[in-house]
Order: sequence, then structure tokens, then C-alpha cells
Amino acid sequence: MRAKQMLATMSHEIRSPISGVISIAEIFSATKLDKEQRQLLKLMLSSGDLVLQLINDILDLSKVESGDMKLEATKFRSREVVKHVLQTTAASLQKLLTLEGQVADDVPVEDSSDSHKPDQLVGLIFWYFSELIEYIFLAAILD
Repeated sequence: MRAKQMLATMSHEIRSPISGVISIAEIFSATKLDKEQRQLLKLMLSSGDLVLQLINDILDLSKVESGDMKLEATKFRSREVVKHVLQTTAASLQKLLTLEGQVADDVPVEDSSDSHKPDQLVGLIFWYFSELIEYIFLAAILD
């Protein structure tokens, strides 16, 4: 239990400086940047956001384990979540490429999860798609 408390404390202590770095990067994004600098800054911001999300997830887990946060199971439509991720990602990438996908037949129509988890899942999957594209284009720029 002591290790879990230490992890929660460290996560909380790391969250403030990471938030500061992200805020400064957002301010920097309003300045005049060339294409490569803008790509690198976008990568930095998305990486910072991921670290912040991981820290928040660790803190949430700590709260659940200590009883300070209760998970509330709710039903959600799995296929709709997957379709939403594909549509959102395709729309954001439409200027760069075409994204097509299908929902596999074995994906359940309905599932249960904590009420906030489906939204977090959508965000995480969207982030992974975005990062994949960012790395591909960054590699092309730096090559």
C-alpha cells in the first residue's frame, strides 16, 4: 500500500510541472514558426498531453483503490464508439489521407464500463491514430 501511495504522490507532484510545460508550449505555438518547428511543437504538445493523461489515470486508480472514487458501471454501445473514433479521425486527417475502417463482427453491440471510460477510450484511440500520422509525417520532413 505504501508503494501505491508513493506512486500517487509522485504523480501528483509531476502533474504541475508537466502542465506548466504544456502551457508554455501552447503559448509558444502562437508565435511565428516554420513548418518543421510547428510539427515538432505539435508532437511535443501531444506527448505532453499523453503524459498528463497517464498521470491522471494513475491518480484515478489510486483514488479507486483507496475508496475515494467509486466506479459506476454503465452500458455503452461498443460499435458506436469504434465508428465514432473512425469518423472523428478520418475527418481530422482528410486533408492528409483517407482513413477507412470497418467494425469487426465480433465487436459486441453493447458492453459495460465505468461511465467515463468509453470517452477516454475514444480519446486514447484517436490520439494513437494522430500520433502515428504525426510520426510518419515528421519522419518524412526530417528525412
